[in-house]
Amino acid sequence: MVHAGRRGAVTLLLALACRPTETPITGDVLLLVETGRSQLTLLDRDEAVVRGTQCLHELAPDLCRPAKNSLLAECLPFGVDYSYESGLETLQLTWARRDTDITSGLPGYVTGFEPGHPPSVVWEIENLAYEDHLPDYREGDCLGSDEWSAMCHLNMTHVTEPSPDGQTLVLADTLSSRVVWVLPGDPPQVYAVLDQTHPEWDGYLYSNNVQLFEEDGRTWLLTTFKSGDFPDIAQRNTGRITLWDVTDPRTPELAWAYPEVGHLAAVHHGRVIERDGEQYLLYAHSLGASDSFEGKNGAVGLARFSLDGPTYLGDGILPEGLEGFGFVREVELSPDSDRLYVVDSGCENPDIEDCERAGQLFEVEFPEWDEPGLSGAFDASHSEQSFRELEMVADDWGISFSFPFEVDVLLEGDLGPLFAGEFGACGE
Repeated sequence: MVHAGRRGAVTLLLALACRPTETPITGDVLLLVETGRSQLTLLDRDEAVVRGTQCLHELAPDLCRPAKNSLLAECLPFGVDYSYESGLETLQLTWARRDTDITSGLPGYVTGFEPGHPPSVVWEIENLAYEDHLPDYREGDCLGSDEWSAMCHLNMTHVTEPSPDGQTLVLADTLSSRVVWVLPGDPPQVYAVLDQTHPEWDGYLYSNNVQLFEEDGRTWLLTTFKSGDFPDIAQRNTGRITLWDVTDPRTPELAWAYPEVGHLAAVHHGRVIERDGEQYLLYAHSLGASDSFEGKNGAVGLARFSLDGPTYLGDGILPEGLEGFGFVREVELSPDSDRLYVVDSGCENPDIEDCERAGQLFEVEFPEWDEPGLSGAFDASHSEQSFRELEMVADDWGISFSFPFEVDVLLEGDLGPLFAGEFGACGE
């Protein structure tokens, strides 16, 4: 790995990203979702080495074919979670597929499986049922609906997270701009939905992340919306982060929206993190360093977190300036250090726009910033933002990345035998 370097050229052929070394895994692993290749990539955290790959065409061979570096691939992986408990090593993957017979969206899936070549599916959520808890949802149109529809089924779902009590799975159902609570079963029953029918809903569009936690005896939902229905401001990308009291998910109450006034530019993956006893709101300000809501450059957003509302600290950029980051997709705090991993997709969608940027993964130091007395809201003048340089640790991993979406840091002590061994490449 090259440390403290500038953005470099791709050092290996594209194909090498799918050919892992035969050296057994030792040390920590970075589990990276490469949406453009329809695969999960295991990177050695300390060396410029791919330790293994898991592809969607292995998981769903009847629906997915190998992808060739494009978001026009048949199957698109988004959120992933790894666990090793009671001797069982599993991945939970939230993904979507293209169907030529469906023009109103992309059918979504949540699949739990044991990784391997081939993987073994343990459970899967594809269709949803409403009759047990929400028979009147959408005036009953979703009852017994076998034909796919955008508001009754999963629609390009991005992220899935369990509720704190472990009873439900909570999904960011992205293209349908809603959050869905699902009771696992056959079929999975929808328990609650938070969407545009809520009286405190303020034009929120495209939920791309959910986080649930308990504090002060209540259960809270932090959800991130990439855009909003504000055509007088911009046609798209007028995003916000919201906090809801979902102690009873059937009657959610809005605590706050951030920023209080204005918007964030195409914001992704807002999360509450804790460091040195303090809570922060960390988010990918995907286009936050651009000159418009339709720009090309992003930043790392940071605020102090409170149930009463965040206090903005700054937007982090690379030492080379505002054009250092492309479309920032996720920011992940390392669980054992004061470093951040910044997932940069390069462009929002390289298949529909003129894109000359490659996807990248940056490792930077966690910043120490004072409050600037600003709101963090985006506009072309950046009058409510404070841009601050991040200290680079690493930016060259020896391979190219194809539209990376998120990364998880897996510590060596948390790995099971599959990921701690010679995992191998897709199809092996």
